Amino acid sequence: MNRLTRLTSILIQLQSKKVIVAKDIAERFEISLRTVYRDIKTLQDAGIPIGSENGIGYFLVEGFSLPPIMITEEEANALIISEKLIENQGDSSLRKDFSSLLFKIKAALRTLQKENIELLEKRISPSYLKEPLKAILFL
Repeated sequence: MNRLTRLTSILIQLQSKKVIVAKDIAERFEISLRTVYRDIKTLQDAGIPIGSENGIGYFLVEGFSLPPIMITEEEANALIISEKLIENQGDSSLRKDFSSLLFKIKAALRTLQKENIELLEKRISPSYLKEPLKAILFL
């Protein structure tokens, strides 16, 4: 993974949680803690308001938001395939929530990606269960 891709991915990771520890970043990208510290410093130097607390971790300063993330065509394909599975095997609230999420993601795609997604949607048929799934309660 090149450095620019890693820096962007670190930003996305920072957006995904309230606080991220350097060790988690290092493990995810298979880099050293020293590289994490350099990458965070680079992002801060670029004007990204990343705060930190010793022993707690890094966080994006409240009120800062990044523009929508760019999704690769492969990631979009994985979502379309997941949608087909959920259509017939998920409960109604999961289908509704996933559909809503997918509309938002599709809105962020480039035109060519949208066209390719439409082609994939037409080519995939969902699998069907012979028996409906039984709900499992965890107490």
